[in-house]
Amino acid sequence: MEVFKGLRRQAGFSAAVVMVLGVCMGLNSALFTVIDSLWLKPLPFPHSERLVDIPDRRLTPADLHAARSVESAGAYLPVNFPVAGSEAGRSASGWRWARTAAL
Repeated sequence: MEVFKGLRRQAGFSAAVVMVLGVCMGLNSALFTVIDSLWLKPLPFPHSERLVDIPDRRLTPADLHAARSVESAGAYLPVNFPVAGSEAGRSASGWRWARTAAL
């Protein structure tokens, strides 16, 4: 009971402690949510355990057709999107997912 009396006497300090603990718990759960979605959950693709990353090398469709272990391929391609409602010639840069047909 003495602890609660002490906390009541130092209300400003107690409020600061409660606020710091609340902010820390919120940051901790936000960080866990990001880590969980990026590293712990499987990718949203069928058979995601079979996906591989090809090193930064220029591959041609002929290279992929020659590879016997490649079932299908896809890539992120840079794209410029027109900005709606703006003056002519304005665009925004982005990425578009392109999947090739099964090889």
